Amino acid sequence: MIDMLQWQCTMSSAIWRRQNGDIEGAIADTLKAVAMTRPVRKLAQETATSLNYLADLYLLAGADDRAEEALRESIALAPPRAHTLVSANLWILGGMQRRQGKLREALASAEESLQVARRAKHEHGSKRAEELIREIRAQLPPPPHP
Repeated sequence: MIDMLQWQCTMSSAIWRRQNGDIEGAIADTLKAVAMTRPVRKLAQETATSLNYLADLYLLAGADDRAEEALRESIALAPPRAHTLVSANLWILGGMQRRQGKLREALASAEESLQVARRAKHEHGSKRAEELIREIRAQLPPPPHP
């Protein structure tokens, strides 16, 4: 078992570092926190949430590939009832993919985010996924004419 007080202190340090502009330090602390909870199956929610935070830090640092890895792991680890977290991760992933020009992948991520948010009756998540879907569809090339 892990020392949850140590885990909380490590995540608090990551948050403090981020708020004070030390993104690399925040990443290092979040990685430590994830390493503490990852091996403990009962702490999948904490691990998934920390990975979501890590993805955001990676985006701030311009490390899109690492952010995508963290998001995908967070989605995979999230407990079945963590609909809001999964929907948010898919929405972030869809936005990243859109910025990278991966419009089909972005649309799939955004549509899945919408489905998860609707299942959870999460109105805010549904609205932002719908908006992202509209933005992506506006960027898609028109279908070829027969």
